[in-house]
Amino acid sequence: MASDLMELGSRSLISALHKPVAPPGLEYLAQLDQVAIQQIVKMCEVMTALEFKNKYILKNSVGQEFLFAQEHSTFCSRHFLANVRPFQTAFTNNCGQEVMRLNRPLKCANCCSPCCLQVMEVSNLGQMMGSVHQEWSFCTPWAAKFTIKNPSNDILYWVKAPCCVCSCGGDVIFQDILYFER
Repeated sequence: MASDLMELGSRSLISALHKPVAPPGLEYLAQLDQVAIQQIVKMCEVMTALEFKNKYILKNSVGQEFLFAQEHSTFCSRHFLANVRPFQTAFTNNCGQEVMRLNRPLKCANCCSPCCLQVMEVSNLGQMMGSVHQEWSFCTPWAAKFTIKNPSNDILYWVKAPCCVCSCGGDVIFQDILYFER
């Protein structure tokens, strides 16, 4: 099985992700070797400590905006459930058309039980593209590992998060990405 895994850098990962036919609206994303995600923070959110719906801008390597993302969640879930809240995030292009949606149902977090792991579904125009699954280990709350699966539930990628995701305003870089070859 170890021979089936091949470690990839960011450029080769994007090449591996590149398919001859990209999902509608995501063709441009398949061509990129780098994506920067910038969160839009409102001043009133900083001053009042109230949690608003998250908004993001996705940019290419030269800073051009090509996608926008907006969280859809309730006021109560943001304030009482914080980072374990259920949400949907819609990604729209420069014309305002939705091209991708993330859906994360409510699950417990920071739990050492394998039945409470996070799962997020990824869809494009209503069609399931795949999902991201948190994997269980004895260190799950501190050293997160994820699998990326296709709609048939086959594992495509393994992602290991950094041990410390505190960034103090800097980037959090996921370097350990493994591609599973069939």
